[in-house]
Amino acid sequence: MISARTALLPLTVVVAVAVAAERPAAWGFEAHRLIADRAVDLLPTEIRPFFVKHRAFISEHAIDPDLWRTAGWIEEPPQHFFDMDAFGPAPFDAIQHDKDAAIAKFGKDMVQKNGLLPWRVEEMHGKLVRAFSDVKAQRPYAKDNINFSRALLFDFLPFYHNGLRLQVPVGDKVSLSYMLTNGVQQTEDFNNFKSSQFMAVLTPVKSVTWTVNYYTGQEQPDHGAADGPDGWFHVFDTYVTYAPTAKASFAADVNHTVNQVHAGDAFGALTGFSGYARYQVTRPVAVATRYEYLNDDGGLFGGVKQVLQEITVTLEHKLADGFLVRGEFRGDWSDRAYFPVHDGTVNTRQNTWLVGLVWWMGGKSGAW
Repeated sequence: MISARTALLPLTVVVAVAVAAERPAAWGFEAHRLIADRAVDLLPTEIRPFFVKHRAFISEHAIDPDLWRTAGWIEEPPQHFFDMDAFGPAPFDAIQHDKDAAIAKFGKDMVQKNGLLPWRVEEMHGKLVRAFSDVKAQRPYAKDNINFSRALLFDFLPFYHNGLRLQVPVGDKVSLSYMLTNGVQQTEDFNNFKSSQFMAVLTPVKSVTWTVNYYTGQEQPDHGAADGPDGWFHVFDTYVTYAPTAKASFAADVNHTVNQVHAGDAFGALTGFSGYARYQVTRPVAVATRYEYLNDDGGLFGGVKQVLQEITVTLEHKLADGFLVRGEFRGDWSDRAYFPVHDGTVNTRQNTWLVGLVWWMGGKSGAW
């Protein structure tokens, strides 16, 4: 026999829920933080140390997209959901994997109205992959270099600046930057002029990153002299990387630089090109090659007018986590005798064999 107390129990639960002061919340800021915190422990071992080190920061900022939506960012709400039913019945064959294809088929307004979540996830995943990949082929003797030895263009181009920087993202495929600086490789003022750099980074598709730089200024130290050198220095450099698969990557760099000592002088010029290719044969083994061409018509690189070329082949083996070895052959040649020989003469060619050991330790992870 069922007692009256037992029979009334389900009704009591329903009434209790119905009259509760607050309706149950299925999600919230704390859930976002909790999931972000727990997700860190499930990441691949290669990148987990970086996220563990910054766990508190990542957990706290997991709610940023919701804060942006609350703040009224009109582009943010569609990135939080996706209404599949709007694109047709199951099994939803009409849904396009590519965002641009979806817009072309259904129109921008419809795609925006019914949510962008899958493409937003793909976009952020691509940014994360690029952040942990070799987005720059030249870091001085770092573990993420394509080759061990430095490229000619790397040695020639300015690679350190100190000054004011401003970056403005324009959509999800373009980022614009501006920098005001004392000069190339300068932390202190060495003349009465500031130099400027303008940069655009484009990601037309997830496998391609294209960087365009223009740098200009007066780079001649005048030490405060009123009649000191006041010539102009201009650099145009564009760099593109292409990673069609997880194992293969390619890069190319084109540069044109001109320089004058005094305003009104003829400009000395250098034009250069470099191409890179890298293939991960197995998990520990990779092979890479690089080719460079420098037409140093103004003697800006080596102090003499010449055409320099080089080709480099690198074999890499990761012996253990935190330790790798690189074997490398590099051949340089010029259209004039330029390379010193041990007997005091100079030659048009120079071949180099290298063995490089790269060992890293500590909590630093990711590409560097």
